[in-house]
Amino acid sequence: MTADKISLVFPCYNEEETIELLYKEIVVTINEMPEKFEIIFVDDHSADRTREILKSMSEKDPRVKYFRLNKNSGSHTAIFAGLSNCTGDAAIVMAADLQDPPRFIPELIEQWRSGSKVVWGVRNSSPGIPSEIYYTAIKWFTAIKVPPMGTCLFLADRMAINALTSSPEKHTSVFMLLAWLGFDSSSITYHKDDRVAGTSKWTLDAKIKMFVDTMLAFSDMPIRYMSILGIGTAIGGILCSFAMVANFLMRGQTMPGWMMVLAAVLFVGGIQMTMLGLLGEYLWRTYDESRRRPRYVIESNSDS
Repeated sequence: MTADKISLVFPCYNEEETIELLYKEIVVTINEMPEKFEIIFVDDHSADRTREILKSMSEKDPRVKYFRLNKNSGSHTAIFAGLSNCTGDAAIVMAADLQDPPRFIPELIEQWRSGSKVVWGVRNSSPGIPSEIYYTAIKWFTAIKVPPMGTCLFLADRMAINALTSSPEKHTSVFMLLAWLGFDSSSITYHKDDRVAGTSKWTLDAKIKMFVDTMLAFSDMPIRYMSILGIGTAIGGILCSFAMVANFLMRGQTMPGWMMVLAAVLFVGGIQMTMLGLLGEYLWRTYDESRRRPRYVIESNSDS
């Protein structure tokens, strides 16, 4: 029986100060394990010496592979590139800044061997206010189950990798797409360490883009809320009209002209919002079809 092969995937951007330390920790961890490993670094077009360091590593250690993207495309694109080019029976994706410690690799593999197709690394502390807002929005506006504290670390089985990389979407979150696939999953709890050196590349602009991409790619709730709000507004206009008619019939009083205008605006505006919501539903379904996500994934069958 041959040993399983595990791919370790690390997206990198300007990590010259940490990449050699990371490699040393990886080697210390995997040299004590029975599995075969390949170590894949995806250089997201770094502007420092990351490329040269990775090239030197790959020449000295045949387990190390590196890919350099032709332009800076973001960590999720780098992760996708790594998963698309890995050859392992499973892949572990971790940050290259040593905040996701390699010492948790054995725990992830142990959960995978227990039958999980996806194993999430769940942080045991708050990821910060922006991230908390992001994950709260995911909980409210989507039906996708992700770790409540978020994750930057996961293991995916080969079946999950193939399903993930078969989706050609560009503006999306790898983590959300993997969760959307719905494979059997489990989790481990880990402490996210402080950065050893350098600064975070996860800027405010990147966070905002990820929030927008996630909402547009995985949630149709804003469109539906628009329809609900439109119906409620139209009903408000109708009730306002009824109140004016009732007041005239019962008391003989006429309402000010601005009240009539308000009722008309509420009714017409509500109908318009409802119609926009319905049009949005059609557009969402067209958009959903254009993404070419797999309709289903066969996990097992009678021949396996």
